[in-house]
Amino acid sequence: MVELNRRRLIAGLGLAAGAAAVTPLLGAPVSAAEERIDPDALLKAGRFDEAARGYEAILRKDPNNGHAARQRGYIALLSNRFADAQKYLTLAVGLAPDDTQAKQWLAECHLRQEDYPPAVPLLRAIGKEAEATWYEAVQGQPYQVSVGPSGRVPWLTMDPLPLIEASVNGGPPNRFLWDTGNTMGVGLTVRMAEEAGLRPVSQTKVNGGDQQGIDGNIPYTRGSINGSGPQVVSVNTGQEGGMAGGLTLDAADRLGVRVDRSRPMYGATHREVLKGYPCYPDEARIGPAIAREIYWSAGDRMVNPTPFDVLAVFGHTFFKPYAVTLDFAEMNLYITGGESSS
Repeated sequence: MVELNRRRLIAGLGLAAGAAAVTPLLGAPVSAAEERIDPDALLKAGRFDEAARGYEAILRKDPNNGHAARQRGYIALLSNRFADAQKYLTLAVGLAPDDTQAKQWLAECHLRQEDYPPAVPLLRAIGKEAEATWYEAVQGQPYQVSVGPSGRVPWLTMDPLPLIEASVNGGPPNRFLWDTGNTMGVGLTVRMAEEAGLRPVSQTKVNGGDQQGIDGNIPYTRGSINGSGPQVVSVNTGQEGGMAGGLTLDAADRLGVRVDRSRPMYGATHREVLKGYPCYPDEARIGPAIAREIYWSAGDRMVNPTPFDVLAVFGHTFFKPYAVTLDFAEMNLYITGGESSS
């Protein structure tokens, strides 16, 4: 069994929304070599702890550097270090009131803590009126979770996507997609919401249809393609189409992944039409989980852009041969089982 601790993503091996224990590293002295490296480049390369120290060094010399404060706050947010994230992002907003990205990350910092009131004006300030109205309508303490010591929820299907049975407001059971790549968290169609007696408070378009849900995050960990060495990858159990994952054409070419450009594929997500091609990595790996010569896809870019480079998306098909546990209480990913079939 392998344990990938989400709170250590940035240090190297975690499952995350993203997360990493960068705080213990911040007090460490910054080497001369690190001072010569642009922390923005370190962040983009997924070297989060080094980037955090670099931004700290900049702020020690220039406490009014809004960019360094924003980026340092973002790294703290990745690690769910909310006190640090709030401190640096609040500083960034104060130094640059027009910085919409800093306001968005500061709003997210509050939302992740279920502290909605401070997030509402920040969301409105960056033009996210629907989300502001949504969170403003929450009454009482959100996310009151009650569960027994343990339980088991069977999969209804595994193909083409994993489905479970759940109910809303005590209503009849319905089929729900288990999708770690869904940034909406829990999503309901308008019809299902009405049947459950829910009152809409705002409206937005998601993938071309009316949906309601809770803002969430895509998990990230470390993985490799064709011996690339551990790099940041995302985990998306809701990626359909039979492929085990996806990466960019640039990454495929760089890593020697065979791409069949004679067979273009088209899909849609986030109201975008996407074009890709079948490809076949010699090896894809997360910890002990390995897939060889398995069906993958390659496209022009990643669907969910981030400030850091993401090597690949590992989708539903990759994980099917394994027993996978997503432990959101302790932020761990457990994988057991044999190799993925080719």
